[in-house]
Amino acid sequence: MARPRGRAPIPALTGVRVALAAWIVCHHLIRWLCEGNPLVASDFGILRQGQAATSGFFILGGIGLYWAYGEKLVHDATLEGWGRYLRRRWAAVAPLGLLGAIIAIPYELMAKIMTGAELWAAFVANALLVQSWLPVGGGEHGVSLRFDGPTWTLSSLLLAYAVFPVVALLLHRRWRSRASVIALGVVPWLVVLGAAIAFRDQPLAVWLMHVCPIVRLADVLVGVAIGCWIVRWGRPSARAGWVLQPLAVVAVLWSAHVATFGEHGREFYFGSWYIPPMALLAISLTARGGPLVRLFAWSKLERPGRVAFAMLMLHVPFISLGWELGIVRPDRLWAVAALLAGCLTVSWLVHLKVERPLVRRIGGNGASRAARPG
Repeated sequence: MARPRGRAPIPALTGVRVALAAWIVCHHLIRWLCEGNPLVASDFGILRQGQAATSGFFILGGIGLYWAYGEKLVHDATLEGWGRYLRRRWAAVAPLGLLGAIIAIPYELMAKIMTGAELWAAFVANALLVQSWLPVGGGEHGVSLRFDGPTWTLSSLLLAYAVFPVVALLLHRRWRSRASVIALGVVPWLVVLGAAIAFRDQPLAVWLMHVCPIVRLADVLVGVAIGCWIVRWGRPSARAGWVLQPLAVVAVLWSAHVATFGEHGREFYFGSWYIPPMALLAISLTARGGPLVRLFAWSKLERPGRVAFAMLMLHVPFISLGWELGIVRPDRLWAVAALLAGCLTVSWLVHLKVERPLVRRIGGNGASRAARPG
């Protein structure tokens, strides 16, 4: 069997990361603007539904995994080949996870939410990217939101990276039909949806449905199924893109609206609630044309799409420390804008001078950016 060749990235899947990252930044910023002020988070509408974008990043990560590695891992189905893949995937996330935990130290020390041995145990857990497995300490999310909250996504993705070679092998040897690929995306979502309904009122529901790596694996498998589909049977046509992309926008906005203003508490649905609309959006962006493809495939968005990953991982320490210092306040929006501009500058420098060099050094020249999570 000939060795599979690398594929060119799908530009729209990179460009859309800018919009998704901006949504998550707004989500976190609103939380801090409302902290200790008369503002109500629901007044900001769907901007407070950043967890939709989180689901989108997991799905994009799954598409990238199969697009970049699916056939390669089947071709080289050895412990050495899989070990090389795992080293590359770890190298793509571990440096930013550690850096995010380090720069979050000042706020954690000032906030005093955790102290003593508990504080530094949480730091070690976050620095090692095992925090999403720990439903204890630091509130309803466990320690996952301490020491740079967004890096919990990296912690959860490590499980997906470990499982993916087996999934890719099964897709190659067993799950060859269209029905099998569809089931790979749909069945895990149905299981998570059932768990969300059954456990939504339990004390650990927020951690379970929003953070737990086993549950968030469903988002990634949806992406893997989409990636496998477009590799085997081709990407949607440009005509299909013009139909699917407006539908996807409506579906995403509607689901966010219901989560914000609906009568039922959607806070415990998280991934299960947003998987279908975000999956539709991801599928539509793999099309060969369409309004969103024209927008997000714009060459000017490629570099911001790469930097968006670092911005996503580093913005919370800046915002939380800014709140502690009295900068992040509703009556100081100019200062908030300056803070975010500074964070963006630091993120760009980290991407250029820290993230990329370390990825190359640790992961080798083949450390692909295509499967990078958001």
